[in-house]
Amino acid sequence: MAALGAPLLTLRALLRELRHSAGRSYRDSPAYRHVLAAFRAHRVTSEKLCRAQQELHFQAATYLCLLRSVREHEALH
Repeated sequence: MAALGAPLLTLRALLRELRHSAGRSYRDSPAYRHVLAAFRAHRVTSEKLCRAQQELHFQAATYLCLLRSVREHEALH
């Protein structure tokens, strides 16, 4: 399995793809609010390192791959 990279980079890329797919009003979308709430809820603190944060990061990276693939597919066709 490839390395996931930093969660913040994944979050930024995911929000960028949501902006491409939703247009100007992407901040009002339920998907935007859900992604931010999930990342905030699964932050790593100095006291604990939880497995749920890594799982969320993996799911976000998978969803990011899906959004990019759909956008690139639509650009080709």
